[in-house]
Amino acid sequence: MEKNADQSPEAMATRIRELESELETLRTTEQALRFEKTTLERFTRSIGAGIAHISRDYRTLWANRVLVDLFGDVTGKPCHLTYNGKKEVCSGCGVREVFDKGVKISTHEQMGYDADGQVIWSQLIATPLYDKQGRVESALEVVMPITERKRAEDAVRRERLFSDALISSLPGVMYLLGPDGSLKRWNRNMERVCGYTTEEMASLPPYAPIVERDRGMMMDKLKGVVEHGEGLVETSLQSRDGRETPYLLSGVRMEIDGTCYVVGTGMDMTRRLADARHREELIAKLRDTLARVRTLSGMLPICSSCKKIRDDKGYWNQIESYIRAHSDANFSHSICPDCLVRLYPAEAAAMAREQKEPDVK
Repeated sequence: MEKNADQSPEAMATRIRELESELETLRTTEQALRFEKTTLERFTRSIGAGIAHISRDYRTLWANRVLVDLFGDVTGKPCHLTYNGKKEVCSGCGVREVFDKGVKISTHEQMGYDADGQVIWSQLIATPLYDKQGRVESALEVVMPITERKRAEDAVRRERLFSDALISSLPGVMYLLGPDGSLKRWNRNMERVCGYTTEEMASLPPYAPIVERDRGMMMDKLKGVVEHGEGLVETSLQSRDGRETPYLLSGVRMEIDGTCYVVGTGMDMTRRLADARHREELIAKLRDTLARVRTLSGMLPICSSCKKIRDDKGYWNQIESYIRAHSDANFSHSICPDCLVRLYPAEAAAMAREQKEPDVK
């Protein structure tokens, strides 16, 4: 009777109303869950980073659309295989550090391959997810695409290598000076001339490579370059052992991030200065020779008998003595045929007979 009473029309109507209310609640909950899922997908996609839920056996339990677009369907597959094409867990894996070492946050960069086999770079951030007992049951991994950044870094690195090679190949010295005159960059020739290692050059005080007597002048010249845009100066570079090398230094103002620097080159003037001194010595010698030649030119008073020459002081000198004193000429004595006959007739006759006799062998 009680069972039949429970199936009375009134009870059945009440039960139906309860079921309809539960169904409506389920519909509302489903709509809310669907909305949350859509919102979550939109949010996780809009942040521009991949997000994956990784199990303890390194399988992807869930991934957002960013990862799916990059690597295809990854759900249920090993993360190291789908993201990096490796059969074993990746070296330096952040998720493994979370699982094995209990790391709270693990960050590292890693190279991988997308669904088309193209190389991509990512910054990976792994964090643990806990169960109700506080044990790590899985991990959340955020994948930040950094391929463009790595390409830019590689381009900068290649440009730096090229500029370093170009600067090192310059025949003279090259330098970049800060506003206080300190060296910011230099080439190998600068190290060779100064006699310091790269590390020692980096720790030198401002103007240290310049000889001490010229450092005040160099400070004024540097200010002039900053003010006028360029400049030129002659000075000497001093090595650590005190040896000085003359240089002609040029400088041009350069602005980097709002700060004025001076970039310049230097030419070793040792050879040129030596050549200049040699030219000066040669010119002086030529002038002296020309003066002597002029002394021998013009009217020279000469004795018609003994052939002595009177100098500008009134003294009479042998002709060879006078010429030797006023030129670079030297004399060797001999005797002409006429004087030989006049002074030594017998020897002259004997020599004449020898020249006429045939050579009989």
